[in-house]
Amino acid sequence: NAKNKVKFFRKMPAEDRRIGHLVVDSGGFIKNAPIERLCANAYTIPEVVSEIRDKQTKARLKILPYELKFK
Repeated sequence: NAKNKVKFFRKMPAEDRRIGHLVVDSGGFIKNAPIERLCANAYTIPEVVSEIRDKQTKARLKILPYELKFK
C-alpha cells in the first residue's frame, strides 16, 4: 500500500532518507540547497564551482558542513 510506504518513510531518521550520491550543479550552491540533508555523498566538477560569481555563495563553499567530492 502506497500510503503505508509514505508513513514508513516519514518515520525513518533523516539520515536514512538521504540518497547515496548526488551530483550538484551551480544552482544547488547558489540557492543554498540543504545538500548535506539530501545525500551521503555530494559530487561536482571544478567548472561548476568556477561558474559561481557572487560573494555569498563563494563564502559558503569555503565552509561547507560536508565533504564535496570533485570528479
